[in-house]
Amino acid sequence: MREVVQRLHADVNYQIKEGLRTVELYNRTPVNVSFGNVMDERYIAFDMTVKDSKSVTLSNIEGLVNAKEAYTLKLNDSIKVKGERILVTPTDFMDKAWIGQTIHVIKLPVGSVADMFRGNLAIRQKDNEASIITLSMQDGNASRAEDVINTLVTVYNEYALNDKNQVAVNTANFINERLIIIEKELSGVETELQLDMMKKNDVQMIQGYYFDKPLEMEEFQKKYVTK
Repeated sequence: MREVVQRLHADVNYQIKEGLRTVELYNRTPVNVSFGNVMDERYIAFDMTVKDSKSVTLSNIEGLVNAKEAYTLKLNDSIKVKGERILVTPTDFMDKAWIGQTIHVIKLPVGSVADMFRGNLAIRQKDNEASIITLSMQDGNASRAEDVINTLVTVYNEYALNDKNQVAVNTANFINERLIIIEKELSGVETELQLDMMKKNDVQMIQGYYFDKPLEMEEFQKKYVTK
């Protein structure tokens, strides 16, 4: 689930107030905020007010010790706040209607978001014999819930494919190693002691002067195949 959170950048939430309600913008936010060198498990929050079509103001900053009361930065530009780099870029939803509006931005720990999604996810199987399961999820934003489920399925399939590929690689490596061992073992058994060692190691194919000298196929068939 951590991989899902990171792919969707779901650890960063964008919220606005509509009356008494808090609305999660998710993928309809007018700006995206990226935290360049912030650790996954950090918590940072601030209010971001769209100043005009080219800049925003950050205020009420939490999670960054001794930060200033406010910072103004241009869109598509970044600033360093107490060593943490913050980049704000506009999306296709940015327009004049957002000027003067304040968006509450929260960067949550990736692990906490993954735990929340995991707890809100329900898996149902119609019956014990069924090979199909149904996934559903409770979330404050329907689009985000749908994206989480779809991305989870994608990540699961990728992991399953990688596991199969790794099994194939491991199997091929094992076979190659065994072939090398067998090739060495088949280089020749000349004494009874060598034969005993081969048997103890469960070697199924053994040849060497202990049994006979090299023979032509016709002579071998006469001697060992035909009665």
